[in-house]
Amino acid sequence: VQTCALPIWNSKAADGESDTSPFSIDLGLLPAHVVGYHDAPVVLLLANPGISEDDKVSCTDPDRREIILESMREPNGGSFWPLRPEFKRYVLGAGKVDPVKTSNAYKWWETRTKALAAAMGDKFSEADLAVNLLAIEFHGYHSKRFSTPLVTLPSQWFGFHLVEEALERGAVVVVLRSVKQWCTAVPELASHANAFLGTASSQIGR
Repeated sequence: VQTCALPIWNSKAADGESDTSPFSIDLGLLPAHVVGYHDAPVVLLLANPGISEDDKVSCTDPDRREIILESMREPNGGSFWPLRPEFKRYVLGAGKVDPVKTSNAYKWWETRTKALAAAMGDKFSEADLAVNLLAIEFHGYHSKRFSTPLVTLPSQWFGFHLVEEALERGAVVVVLRSVKQWCTAVPELASHANAFLGTASSQIGR
């Protein structure tokens, strides 16, 4: 596993905490900066993806890895892969999945979107949810704890642009984490009628 504690990332890494720092980014995991179709009607803003053993195994599973990469390659993104059936089960490795245990990514998102799905009615399936959600991380690199980069990364500018486009087209934008950072990067979030400031512990839709 490759890790990186960049001096541009946080002062603790610069002070010598190296790869043992909880703020260090894991370069062995695929970034998850923008997940979903770029023109989705509901946009969720977060901090950065975390790290779990499930994440590490998922990134080495050929089928799941290809789905993630395909969503990166498509000009308008792809369906919200954490809620796709292929990601529902916990990966055991060697192409095998646990028949009962739910993957961490699926569990995290299912918990936070079930109120939204329920509000849309019985006919609104997870497949429908997966094509109507866009999640944008403040930065897309995995770490145990979030730290604001000391410089704006090129990929971040892309994320900020998608948020601005979402506000312009009338999408509902919910800031779940790093509210201060997001409102600094995209000032319109602080006062826009379609922007809502919340917390990651809240279910979306409540």
